[in-house]
Amino acid sequence: MHLLYLATFTAAAVTLGFGQTSPEPPKCCIDRQFTVTIGEVGGSVYPLTGNTVFVDGYILLAYDYYKQRVGAETHRKQPDGSEKVTRVLTDFAAKRQYVDENNVCSILAITEPMEEPCLPANASFVGTATFGYGSASLEVNTWEYESSTDKGRVLIRRTFTKSGCVPVVESYYGMVEGGSTL
Repeated sequence: MHLLYLATFTAAAVTLGFGQTSPEPPKCCIDRQFTVTIGEVGGSVYPLTGNTVFVDGYILLAYDYYKQRVGAETHRKQPDGSEKVTRVLTDFAAKRQYVDENNVCSILAITEPMEEPCLPANASFVGTATFGYGSASLEVNTWEYESSTDKGRVLIRRTFTKSGCVPVVESYYGMVEGGSTL
């Protein structure tokens, strides 16, 4: 379920220190419609070739749970310094994904349902942390859970604002399409 559109929520690969012993807050749900610009940093290592592919870019994202659609325009820096732009509309209701890459359009069949806007029941609370300090601080809660599809198995760690459940960071680790992903 988390192949192309999983990466769309990746805000940064940030490690937070969790030292508090506060009780677990209720699991939260993101808004069911929103648009956002997301910074993206990460990489994959492919075991058969040993190739490492770094991810550095940003995504313009539109999310609509009511219509069961996610639209993304992904901008990724290439090794030669150029930028690759890929546009994807995933229509979960029609079970189709429309991809425009280098002005070549493809229509792919999808079988996975759209991810629910609420954290899954198997999500474990990791802790609370603070970005910044003083009046410029942002308190966040982090959960993690495992997700498996026919394309791979990943551990997902999601961080949301403590007030309002706004996604701040999503990182995932594991095997996706035969490559280790971070």
